[in-house]
Amino acid sequence: MLFKRGELVELKNKKNPLAGFIGQIIHYQADTQKYLVQFSPDQKGYFTESELESKKA
Repeated sequence: MLFKRGELVELKNKKNPLAGFIGQIIHYQADTQKYLVQFSPDQKGYFTESELESKKA
């Protein structure tokens, strides 16, 4: 697990419509090895470690 809960990340998968958005890690799903990232109160999604990049506030 590379990212920690509460960490800010940028979605770098250019094929995703949310590419470039910055969100917060809110959960790690160990069985699928995906992170749940919240971008806004109503926008969340699961992403692999390779789709994300750490960002400093």
